[in-house]
Amino acid sequence: MDEKKPSLILVYPSGSYRVLPYLKAAKSLDVKVLQVIDNIPPALNRQMPDDIVSVDFGRVEDAADLVVKAFAGKRPSAVIGIDDSSVILASVIAQKMGLPGNTPQSVGISRDKSKLRESLTKAGLSNIRFYSSRLDADEHTLATRSFYPCVIKPVSLAASRGVIKANNPTEFIEAFSRIRNMLLEDGSDPSTQILVEEYVPGFEIAVDGLLTNGELTLIAIFDKPDPMEGPFFEETIYVTPSRLAPRVQDRVVTLIQLASKAIGLKHGPIHAELRVNDDSIHLIEIAARAIGGKCSTILEYKLGMSLEELIIRHSLGNTASINWPTIKDNNIATGVMMIPIPRSGILNKVSGMEEALSIEGIENIDINIPLKSRVTPLPEGATYLGFIFAKGSTPEVVEYSLRRAHSLLKIEITPEIPIINRHFHLKNEEGLTSNMH
Repeated sequence: MDEKKPSLILVYPSGSYRVLPYLKAAKSLDVKVLQVIDNIPPALNRQMPDDIVSVDFGRVEDAADLVVKAFAGKRPSAVIGIDDSSVILASVIAQKMGLPGNTPQSVGISRDKSKLRESLTKAGLSNIRFYSSRLDADEHTLATRSFYPCVIKPVSLAASRGVIKANNPTEFIEAFSRIRNMLLEDGSDPSTQILVEEYVPGFEIAVDGLLTNGELTLIAIFDKPDPMEGPFFEETIYVTPSRLAPRVQDRVVTLIQLASKAIGLKHGPIHAELRVNDDSIHLIEIAARAIGGKCSTILEYKLGMSLEELIIRHSLGNTASINWPTIKDNNIATGVMMIPIPRSGILNKVSGMEEALSIEGIENIDINIPLKSRVTPLPEGATYLGFIFAKGSTPEVVEYSLRRAHSLLKIEITPEIPIINRHFHLKNEEGLTSNMH
């Protein structure tokens, strides 16, 4: 390996479409990438080059030790975990190799919604009522003791998966049972925690930024113009720049800065979710990673580079060419719509693409679920149907373009027939009828 060429360790789950933008950015910067991927089959793993290693993300310490040993002598300068499943391992690798990064403890708090709420409350940064309970707790007992309206959520999932609002005990029992069934099907232990917290009304926003020695640099505030009032909280439209008043935006940045300090996050990208109402601003979540999915592409007009390139530059300490105060362009508004899945079933067809793409301001439409695949909406679903990208002169223009384009898409999903209900009556050679299930 060229000793003068900088290198970094990229940690990500196998099959992630988030990795390609990072690899592309690294190539454009002439940065060597050492890759850490989870659980590649042994037969394939043995064929991997020496700059790629497969580990078990569930065994963090063992995985980190294996990475340190595998990359000994390669002298990486940084470690980046690109999503929720990889950020804790990335922090442990960084700690063991003496590289810049957040502590595993701080990342662990950001990954656990219950611990995060405890830390924010202790620091005086949250007054949201909450409590946590084991997955195998009696939901009927909890329902009689809870406050309403409340939001019930798994402590570690992302993208609003498993998040359900309950307005009364009956809805609580149904929601808690539904989340339990989902988590058990995912293989969760009965001791897994579920968070119950007070529902906070208001306008929801998302924020991306970079921490450098604990100091926050704002990248973008995204408005979420669709009302997110439950019972589920599916994200759809993100638009930037925000239409919130500048003084409110300043308060948002201040709160995130204080929250990052309270839980110990000091280095790298952060993505936060907040609710803003007439009375106050509430931090709902903060993650030690950048915005997820393919949404980061809408920031390129603002940054003059991809978000992934910015994160790599930052991780290597290469920010000399970036003039932070000018990384904003209010003359261009951008937005993305995460196309929701309307119902469960088999995705047969998505039509109307040509008409949707003809709408002024629409840059691209990306359907990322293959046809004939099974699709599941929130709260059980873990992915979106695809993404619509737009730009325009104002946030209002961008929002209109996204909604108009989405209205022109025709998504055909047919019900999936459970195998147990498929009865095939066949006659054997003796003429007897048998049922095959």
